[in-house]
Amino acid sequence: MVTSISLGNFSTVNGKNVLAGSQSGIDTTSLINALAAAKAQPATNDQTKITANQAQVTAYNQLKTLLTNLQNSLDGLRNPNGVTTSGATDVFDARDPFVSITGGLTASDYVGVQTSNGAPIGNYTIQVDHLATAESLQSGTFTSRSTSIVNASPSNTAGTFAAGTFTINGINVTLNQGNSLNDVAAAINSVSSQSNVTASIVALSGNSYELVLTGTKTGAANAIKISDPNGVLPTVGTPPANTTTDPVNLPAGQTMFGVKQGAGDAQFEFNDQTISRSTNTITDLLDNTTISLYAPTNGQTVSLSIDKDDKSIATAIGSFVDSYNAIRTFIAQQQQRNASGNLVSGAVLSNDPTLNTIANSLSAMISGQLSIAIPSAYSSGQTNAPVRLGDLGLTLTDQPKGTTTDSSGNTVNTPEVDNIISLDPSTLSTNLDSYFDQVRQLFEFSFTASTSNINIYSRDNTVANSNFSIAVDTSQPVGQQAKITSIDSNGLVTAIPLQYSTTTTMQSSPFGDANTNSIVGASGSNTPGMFSAGTINLNGVTVTLNEGDTLQDVVNDINNTVGTGITASIASSGSSFMLSLIGTAQGTNGINITSDNTNATSLLSTTKSNSFISGMPNTDLAKFTVGYSGNGNETITRSSGINTKDFALSIDTTRPAGSQAQITQIFGATLVTPINMNYNSQGGSTLITGNSGTPFAGLQMLYTGTGQDNINIAINQGTADQMFNNLNSILNGVATSRAPVIPTGNGTVDGVITNLTSQDTDLQNQIGIINTQVSTYKTQLQTKFANMEAAIGAANQLLQLLQAQDNAALVNSGH
Repeated sequence: MVTSISLGNFSTVNGKNVLAGSQSGIDTTSLINALAAAKAQPATNDQTKITANQAQVTAYNQLKTLLTNLQNSLDGLRNPNGVTTSGATDVFDARDPFVSITGGLTASDYVGVQTSNGAPIGNYTIQVDHLATAESLQSGTFTSRSTSIVNASPSNTAGTFAAGTFTINGINVTLNQGNSLNDVAAAINSVSSQSNVTASIVALSGNSYELVLTGTKTGAANAIKISDPNGVLPTVGTPPANTTTDPVNLPAGQTMFGVKQGAGDAQFEFNDQTISRSTNTITDLLDNTTISLYAPTNGQTVSLSIDKDDKSIATAIGSFVDSYNAIRTFIAQQQQRNASGNLVSGAVLSNDPTLNTIANSLSAMISGQLSIAIPSAYSSGQTNAPVRLGDLGLTLTDQPKGTTTDSSGNTVNTPEVDNIISLDPSTLSTNLDSYFDQVRQLFEFSFTASTSNINIYSRDNTVANSNFSIAVDTSQPVGQQAKITSIDSNGLVTAIPLQYSTTTTMQSSPFGDANTNSIVGASGSNTPGMFSAGTINLNGVTVTLNEGDTLQDVVNDINNTVGTGITASIASSGSSFMLSLIGTAQGTNGINITSDNTNATSLLSTTKSNSFISGMPNTDLAKFTVGYSGNGNETITRSSGINTKDFALSIDTTRPAGSQAQITQIFGATLVTPINMNYNSQGGSTLITGNSGTPFAGLQMLYTGTGQDNINIAINQGTADQMFNNLNSILNGVATSRAPVIPTGNGTVDGVITNLTSQDTDLQNQIGIINTQVSTYKTQLQTKFANMEAAIGAANQLLQLLQAQDNAALVNSGH
């Protein structure tokens, strides 16, 4: 039986205060909040997802910045798009000028030189006879600069001007009665941009001033010319004693101005040729070169050397390496775990498929460029020229875990980073010195044509990627065993014969490293896994191995021995390194080894025969070589690896639309069916564009000819250009033959960011809807519980009434 009313907590329902739990004893406020929180759980989950998405967006923006930095680092190495000659941003066209002079003098005191990209490389001599000068005129003296020195016109007062107008170099200067010397100088200076003459006042003493006119341009042709038909100047006075009169430039009878310094041309000897210029800053002597003359050399000779800027090139390549390594470090950070094996807080893309795709694409891109030879980089007679990026001192290595210090001085753990690029500056420098053109070919794009009427407009990676169909039949006579029957899926009128030959390779057991540990023991030793000092006879030629030699030393011993017909190299697999021998005389079956070195034969026990298919000498495909391990009677299609494409373009605007421009030959081979190009002529300029689905789809050329041309064109694409275009597919979703668009989101990093941002917008909208629903639900609960409390209150009142009646009945009955 209820004997008392317990007061609960007040809550507000529809603007009214309602007791919560006052009748039932239930804490309805807590219950309502708990039910509402359960209803709001999906919104909480959505907010957690938004937070995770925002962390991923931040990470992807970091990745985008790193990828953009990598692409920017490649831009100057690739010969920028649409450029066929010297590029303003092409680092291989950068120049390094140097001036010197004998006799203990400082060359830069006499001559300064600045070059821009494309300046001609060479050595020059300069002797400065005299500098170009600007004319300077001085007036007679005045006693004040602020009192009037201009009388009414006409005036014959000595030492004064007359009001009126005279001209300097054909430009009017007007003086007014009452003008001071300050006013005269101001009037001259007000038109100095037109007359190329400035006026200044020189204070000789407290009451002695002179007016000085100075030409702003040097050279004899820029002497100051004064005309005074109105008699403004004649009575001013006598010029200073240290000047001379100039009857050509001063009016007849004029004595106001004297010539302090006459206008004259610079005169100097350049490579023993006498040259004159009106200025001391000479820009028209050598292309992209500014020569500044500072002082006469008095018979001494300044030597000028303009050379390629190896330092800038090495810096650009180093920037590429650093930019790539920064991406590899970022990828490793996204997989980094702490000591407990859990991902660190910043690893928000650890299982992200797009990042994995990008990482795999970059790894394949780099490893291929470091190891795959680019045959177009070969040069006749330069057998040691670099043919792959790895030859320049760029190698892949792993960076172990470690620690570093952040900007706040805190120690930060760094993850292990796989496949970063290590750069050997010495190897790079040697190649830049000895094989500059080959290094350049390895990196950049070039376009040459048999006429100046055509130029590159844009390109991607499609054009340089040539695919050959090769028919192999070893039952045919020598010289006919391998033939190219089609190029880029285009049949040839006549098949191109290839060389078919075989050679042998041997590979040793693995060693621990290449450059540190000795693999050659003492003479006659039988140490397992090592050579012993002594001689090896390779194909009849003796090679000596020395005790203490490393694997690299053994390679050098073999390669420095003439006549073996064998090339030695180091093959690697993980942390193991092997000695590899390749027979260089194709067509020779076997590498013959005899030795008094007891372990040599056992260490070189793996032998296999290889077939090689290569282009015939003195043909467009002379640099093409592929390995072949087939059955000797088949047709195969494979990528050539050649980054050069030579083709013939036929232009004839009398042909029907769609066939006005055609590719008729590739690598000198006539096509069965010519490849049509799109010929689009508008407003006096013509774009010839490769049609979609053809081997030239990525090429646009600007044509300015007459419409009747047969043009031979050669394209070479280096690795920097390939990688730059590949990055377009990652950053911008532009597909190329070698880098398809990444199939995530919109196929771009921006696409992923857009998708994540769009998800957040949808989730935020959903949270708003859920919050509205929860608010309504909470109001409904409050109303229901308030009604329940009211009902319980009414019941309590009824019980109290019944209790009172019962008590009254008991009293009346005497109980």
